[in-house]
Amino acid sequence: MTSKDACILLGLNGPVGGADLTTAFRRAAKAARPDQSGGDEDRFRQVIEAYRLLQALEAARTTMPARPASQPKPATETPCPPPSVLEISPREAMLGVSRRVEITSGRTLGLRLPAGLRAGETVRLGGKADDGSDLLLTVKIRPDADMRIIGDDLWLECQVDPSLLSHGGRFTVVSPRGEHAVTAPPALPAPYRLRLKDQGLPARAGKPQGHLFVTLKPLAATAPDPVRERLGRFKRAWMRG
Repeated sequence: MTSKDACILLGLNGPVGGADLTTAFRRAAKAARPDQSGGDEDRFRQVIEAYRLLQALEAARTTMPARPASQPKPATETPCPPPSVLEISPREAMLGVSRRVEITSGRTLGLRLPAGLRAGETVRLGGKADDGSDLLLTVKIRPDADMRIIGDDLWLECQVDPSLLSHGGRFTVVSPRGEHAVTAPPALPAPYRLRLKDQGLPARAGKPQGHLFVTLKPLAATAPDPVRERLGRFKRAWMRG
């Protein structure tokens, strides 16, 4: 994602900082929240990445050393290159990661990243750039087939028996933190989603503890089993008393 793309996502005409950037992010995030009517998970994730990228670029601009007044500005000045991208999985974001990454010069660096990194955060490696300056790596969290990170929260898809969606019951969710026993209520409304409090990204660097959202997907229909059907009818009749 470029800074231009980030500005478009947040409805900005150009890079801004401070309160203006925060206001634009809150407006865009509110419109894209996946738990609200008309929201979209992918767009919400992109809005957060755009906000973090513009934050990182603003921080880089404000921390650059000022040019001495006596030194004339060169006629042409090479723009500062954008931060490199460090792509990690949702599991690595949840638990932290030790890995080796290859940078533009072909060198390989060892990294130990903490648990709880958010998309758009910047990892600074002092003196590791090709010219001896600090190397900036912007975190990108790629979604897996059934797992993704949106903001502070972990989102999972879990396949369950279709009868559980109508009659409720207990099932097991497996996340990077382990297994979670979950009880679904009867007649769970679409989109069949449950929240497990404080089971998302760990709190870090002023960011709050995230939650785990589980979206239930019914298993594909199989050939009917008469025995299971009779047992199911008996169980429902017994529960009704």
